Amino acid sequence: MRHAYIQVKTATLNKQNSFEFTIQASKLIESRDFYYVLVCLKDAKFREVDFHIVPSLDLRKVMAKYFESPTWKKTGSFNFALRLGGRWERYRNRFDFIRPA
Repeated sequence: MRHAYIQVKTATLNKQNSFEFTIQASKLIESRDFYYVLVCLKDAKFREVDFHIVPSLDLRKVMAKYFESPTWKKTGSFNFALRLGGRWERYRNRFDFIRPA
């Protein structure tokens, strides 16, 4: 039996109307069985929540500009802002993505 694995990252809505996440090279896993669940808390009482289910093999494509950045190359980590809509919309609440390969 195959298994699917997830890593959950959580952020709250900031003043720039985005969600800040950090990725570290040592924690970056790229596998067809691995998924990132980015939890976007829209308010302090957790009444509004969006989940972005990103297959780990897609993360590098979606985040291409960050992987080429001097910060990533120097420190092995970076912060990125997830704004609702745009390139992230296809991953919004897509729990059906999580399945063993």
